[in-house]
Amino acid sequence: MGYWGHLIATGSSQELVGTAMLSAFGDQQTVAEGPPGWHVYHVAGAEPDLTAAVRALAAGTGAPAIAAYVLDSDCAIVRAATPDGARWSAVLNPERAEEYGAPGSSPDAVLAQAVTWARAAQLDHDDDLIRRAVTTEATFAEDQFLALLEAFRPSLTGPT
Repeated sequence: MGYWGHLIATGSSQELVGTAMLSAFGDQQTVAEGPPGWHVYHVAGAEPDLTAAVRALAAGTGAPAIAAYVLDSDCAIVRAATPDGARWSAVLNPERAEEYGAPGSSPDAVLAQAVTWARAAQLDHDDDLIRRAVTTEATFAEDQFLALLEAFRPSLTGPT
């Protein structure tokens, strides 16, 4: 049995466990390991409108946010937002996600949108890492999400 729930990452240094912003994703909240510049949480217990919840998180923290709804560790639906409202979405482990009814998308379109979002979020980005994270299949979608976060780094000139 794999993980069912959310992985939430924010560029904010603010502790979010127990806050209303994180509680929108569920009441079972734990801090998780993440790449430098990101604060990552495992959250389960609710099924919010993922796009609205991640937008509220970015606006509430004043920092970029990325949230993934993980389905049995097989795949993940990803939504990202900036405080100013720029949005991006992707599906991790896309072939497995199709088995759950998630729509497919063009890797080139996903990459272009990711780069646009990263610029709006003032994050440095690695196109190759983004492409690998959204096109390859991994045993655990959670690992794929962390690989995706590795592709986005806080800029030295942007907010941290």
